[in-house]
Amino acid sequence: MACTLGAGRPGGDFGGWIVPPGSGRGGRGPRGPPSIVAPLAAPQAELLVPAGTIRRWLQVEGAEPTAPAEERLGPAWRLLRRAETQLGELERRRAQDMRDVESYVGYVHTLMEEQDAIASEYEKENEQLRLELAQLQLQQGSS
Repeated sequence: MACTLGAGRPGGDFGGWIVPPGSGRGGRGPRGPPSIVAPLAAPQAELLVPAGTIRRWLQVEGAEPTAPAEERLGPAWRLLRRAETQLGELERRRAQDMRDVESYVGYVHTLMEEQDAIASEYEKENEQLRLELAQLQLQQGSS
């Protein structure tokens, strides 16, 4: 996953904003590193992440803010890999949730078909009982 720098400073300082492609939303985990919690339905939405936020994430990973950009690549790579892992897990969970929903919809559909079949049987039985009642009433009326 590549990030686009917007208005960064020369010399490798992340003075501008970072735009992670396809990251509908970003957030901070409980201790500071980013956690991807983007809605998967809107990959075209991009979120601008302030460079200061990225510096804090890198500090949590052990990168010194004054270190050269090359030395900050390792922690940045770990952050990227963790975010990709979290995104993959979210995608797996979403896929499982979709399978569960589809299964439940199938179950509800089966229940509705059973209900329709039972209602149809009751309607036929009701019609039969009406005919029998009408016959009994005719027989009693003619006697």
